[in-house]
Amino acid sequence: MTDWSQQENFTQEEWERQANHFRDYNLYQSWAYLQVRAERQGHSLRRICLLYKNEPCLMAQIRIIRIPLISMKIGYVQWGPIMRKTDRLDPVPVEALKRFRAALVPETVQVLRIVPNLYTTEVPSSWNEDLKQAGWTPVSFVRPYHTFLFPLDLSEEAMQKKLHRKWRA
Repeated sequence: MTDWSQQENFTQEEWERQANHFRDYNLYQSWAYLQVRAERQGHSLRRICLLYKNEPCLMAQIRIIRIPLISMKIGYVQWGPIMRKTDRLDPVPVEALKRFRAALVPETVQVLRIVPNLYTTEVPSSWNEDLKQAGWTPVSFVRPYHTFLFPLDLSEEAMQKKLHRKWRA
């Protein structure tokens, strides 16, 4: 018997309840945002939650784009999959990333593109290697993004002093 399982049928409330346990849950993996985006662009959606010992380990909403001229489907996970649990700092096991990929390629999509919500200053350098071991290939022409955190517990004056001169009022 395996400790791994997969859940795919969700209500919006179930999705959000489980997703709220992940530190990297974001607007782009929220139910409402992707539902509207997929409907407006004529894409289909698939939602997956991988469970390890009945606990959510990795979740993703995959926007599936059909390219009829070449009979291809491309899965796109924007700022996901979400995989950084609030109570866990260690990386998601490579096995979870492999199982996520295997759940979609090649039966559902022929290409699966993910853009993880990983901050370069916040995660171990092993993430890149973990993703490679799970079957993804980094794209060299895409630059990693950086998020700037700004403390909101400062006075307005102290905040302005921390800003670069061109951004000050």
